[in-house]
Amino acid sequence: MKDKKQFGETLKKLREIGYTCLDHGIPQGMTAGEFKELLSANDFEPLKVDTDVYTLLENPKKFICDAHELGVDLVMVYSIPKTLRGGEEGYHQFAEILNRAGEMLRKEGLRFGYHAHSFEFCSFGGYNGVDILLNETDHLELVPDTHWIAAAGLNPPDFIRRLNGRCHMVHFKDYGIDAGTDILENVPRIYAEVGQGNLNWPEIVRACKEVGVRTFCVEQDICKIDPFTSLTTSFHAMKRLGL
Repeated sequence: MKDKKQFGETLKKLREIGYTCLDHGIPQGMTAGEFKELLSANDFEPLKVDTDVYTLLENPKKFICDAHELGVDLVMVYSIPKTLRGGEEGYHQFAEILNRAGEMLRKEGLRFGYHAHSFEFCSFGGYNGVDILLNETDHLELVPDTHWIAAAGLNPPDFIRRLNGRCHMVHFKDYGIDAGTDILENVPRIYAEVGQGNLNWPEIVRACKEVGVRTFCVEQDICKIDPFTSLTTSFHAMKRLGL
């Protein structure tokens, strides 16, 4: 989306599909107040403020103020820095950094979340990077993605059930396989719309409800069809699932 006008047009189309909340950071060039005004004009609610953890620690006041102005209670970071991804020690260091940030936000009445992909599930012999982040943080909530859980070789419902009390938002994306591969050893996975891949959605929804998930977000990284057709497909699939 190139500008505020295009952003507003996109929100209007999403609202026509039936979406009511947006999991999106404050767009570049907008203030929190301007973003909230744009969302309100299109009958949308914001869900969180996002940043990287180092920027958060350098200027916590900005993100705390942004969250309060938007009326959200979640600040989320999306990725462990590349410099810390290379081995187990990096995850221990990152957990310590997350603890500092989480404690700071907790004192301001805010929740702290981390959006996991698949690489955080790298194994260190009996446990993985996500295990370290969960075991060594006190106030961190995990925001998992169903596709990335499956890509890491785990069963999404089983993993989500491990997060009881520490997961209130889940990103929904199906895990499909492209039929057009020529190399047998490849895993030609695709980002599929909800219900269009191989994941067990009724069981995923049951697991989410068991652990207290409140927000179910469609995330479609790459669309093989028109983006709004893609989002419509996922929206109706979620409605059929009772969401």
